[in-house]
Amino acid sequence: MRHRKANKKLGCRLSVRMALLRSLARALIKEGRIKTTIARAKELSKFIDRIIVLAKRGDLSSRREALSKIPDKKIINELFAKAKTDFSDKNSGFTHIIRTGRRPGDNAQMALIYFKELEVG
Repeated sequence: MRHRKANKKLGCRLSVRMALLRSLARALIKEGRIKTTIARAKELSKFIDRIIVLAKRGDLSSRREALSKIPDKKIINELFAKAKTDFSDKNSGFTHIIRTGRRPGDNAQMALIYFKELEVG
């Protein structure tokens, strides 16, 4: 039974999976949108939503918890500064995933993930 097993394994161990999610989250915060596979985008959406909720709270303990998930002070400071203004009207659902087609090499389903407040184009 899969009771209370919320996360996908993405074909790798926990340490590798966390490094992947941290790297994808850094890129998403820095660039605003990234292109990745559907499975990775769905997991990244859950991961980044939790961090944005911490950034909206904005206190010191939230900042420290966010730094434990993404250990990059510059990125976290940027997110905490942006979260108060950009994400103030929502409680969740900060990202949007658009399916873009298949990757030529291995035919994996690709997706574009971005923050809903940003324009796509």
